Amino acid sequence: MTPLRTSLLLALLLGAGAPPSLAATPVAATQESVDALVARGRALQKEGKLAEAVDVLKQADELDGGALRTRMWLVRAMIEREYLNDALDLTDELAAGGAAGPDMDYLYGMAFAYKARQYVRDGVNLGTVGMNYGDAMTYLGRATKADPVKYADAFLPLAESAWNSQELEVARAAAERAVELAPEDPAAAVMLGEVAFSQFITKNGAEATQAEADAHLATAIAAFERAADAKSATPAVKAKACKKAGDAYVWKGEAERAAQRYAAAMGQDPTGLDFGQILNSLGADAFLAALEEGSAAFTQRWGARNQADATMLWWLGWSRFSHQDYPKAEEAFTSCYAKWPAYTNCLWYLGLCRYHQQDYAGAVEKLVANFDLAPEDLAGSIRGNLGLNQRIVEYLIGQLAQKGDNLGAAKLCEANALASPEDHRWWNNAGLFYRDYGDSLARGGGEVDEVELTKLYEKSLACYETALALDPENPNYLNDTAVVLHYNLGRDLARALELYKRSYEMAVRELERSDLDETRRGEIQIAHRDSKNNQRLLEKQLQKAREEAERKQREEEERKRKEEEERKKREQGGGDGSGGGR
Repeated sequence: MTPLRTSLLLALLLGAGAPPSLAATPVAATQESVDALVARGRALQKEGKLAEAVDVLKQADELDGGALRTRMWLVRAMIEREYLNDALDLTDELAAGGAAGPDMDYLYGMAFAYKARQYVRDGVNLGTVGMNYGDAMTYLGRATKADPVKYADAFLPLAESAWNSQELEVARAAAERAVELAPEDPAAAVMLGEVAFSQFITKNGAEATQAEADAHLATAIAAFERAADAKSATPAVKAKACKKAGDAYVWKGEAERAAQRYAAAMGQDPTGLDFGQILNSLGADAFLAALEEGSAAFTQRWGARNQADATMLWWLGWSRFSHQDYPKAEEAFTSCYAKWPAYTNCLWYLGLCRYHQQDYAGAVEKLVANFDLAPEDLAGSIRGNLGLNQRIVEYLIGQLAQKGDNLGAAKLCEANALASPEDHRWWNNAGLFYRDYGDSLARGGGEVDEVELTKLYEKSLACYETALALDPENPNYLNDTAVVLHYNLGRDLARALELYKRSYEMAVRELERSDLDETRRGEIQIAHRDSKNNQRLLEKQLQKAREEAERKQREEEERKRKEEEERKKREQGGGDGSGGGR
């Protein structure tokens, strides 16, 4: 660190102003004031008032002239406040000034432990995390060995660092010491449980170490339960402790007890839970029971309007749906979506709930709303069980078609197409329904928004083009693509004519086959008839357009010839008049 950087950093951290005058203050009084400030600052830190603690400890540091014995507590408070880079800079400055020994090990170790924890929270790569945890374990191990009383608060981060470094014996000893020093601290109890549980995993399954493994599991369960019961534990810590206890009970084979602890975790704070893992641990029936109990407990504790249970409500809806309790599933998904509209696939499940209760209009309403908000999201839901889900959507499309709701049918056809984009049939059907909806608007007799109508036809064309790209010799797709260009958009007519010709050729070829079923033969006969008629009409239209263009060209040429004759007459007349004048 450069002297300039050091001076700027100190100015920011310690505040401007002249240093205290040692000549004006007796040494004993100064020492007493520093000690009092340090004591007050550390007390504030223990109370969680970190900003106030840092301010008080800055005063002590300034008063003591930046001595290690005082500055170390300022740096410690800054570490807990997560001013980690500044804390490391000050620690480096102390080292550059000759400071060494356990105090410096303590500061570096605490800073690296908190840095690693911050990296984990921020999703930084594991290599960086591991390096910081490893350094923290080394420094804090030396500090606590040198003075376990002075650095008593280092045992918990030492246990965390050693556990993350897979040094389980070191972690176990440190965690036990942390619990011994702070028996009411739920964080220490959770850490002991984590370490003991990891030790159980490493020893479990081998006959020679099974008794040792079982002892580790018992320690883990006791530690997690202790944390869950701690009066000072926050809901998040209680939830973590209960969830971890549930995991341990699963390994112990006590499924009912595991479900109770998972439910307790859900009732406290469900935001940090992995519900998929809990489902795998409990099985479907016990999972639903835990969700029901946890959801009720959460509402009782936090109220029905709290949004933190949105994810839990989604899983509750899904679990009820899986158990075919469709009315109750609909309740959960409705509540989830109201609290967290970003969960758009609630609309998919609400649609399925209504479908299974034969409320087909209600099912369509939800699926179309899902499509309007997030087409790819709806497609992803359909892909979850493609064969079954596409058949359900297809049935609803039929319901829409019977009612003449071509726009809704088009959207659900497109959703099926997005779910299986290589299936040309859905693209063709979407194009058909978009075109039919546009035609119904155009024929409606009322005022038509031409811009919106054109957008519909362009959408139809895009769907037809996709179907045609997937099945380029399909006579029906060739004809229908040309129809949109010809009749609806009135553009690219030369291409439309070629498509009609190609459609007719493909239809003739296909109708010569002997293996066509009657349904397909009937479809191709329609393409054969329509493409021939459309081709003839378009050729007449193009011929008429050519003739009209030629007529206009002749008229324009005649107009220009007459204008030229008039111009020449005027020029000749003007010449005679000027001669007479002279």
